[in-house]
Amino acid sequence: MGRKPKKQVVNGGLNGGSSGAVVDVKPLSSESEEDSQVYEVHSIIASRVNDSGRLFLVKWEGFSDEYNTWEPEDNLSGSIDKVKDYMVLRKSWMEKMPAAKKAKLQT
Repeated sequence: MGRKPKKQVVNGGLNGGSSGAVVDVKPLSSESEEDSQVYEVHSIIASRVNDSGRLFLVKWEGFSDEYNTWEPEDNLSGSIDKVKDYMVLRKSWMEKMPAAKKAKLQT
């Protein structure tokens, strides 16, 4: 785990979840397969939906928040338990949210 994730760097989000999941970070188009690294997911801290689907903001084990990255669910196949834990937590947040704000964030 000596290298930093080569992904879009994003700050922010709410910390939560537990540690221990591992994810294979696919190489960017300019990288070869040999440059692909496996990183441990500390937690999923946020999600959003765009044209290509749902993305999850990942806090990487052993890296500061400046290395948090938005990852598609396909990149997190080795961490499906983290995704499920986050979605359960998100559902509980949605249930406590006022109706007007909930309707805006329903995606």
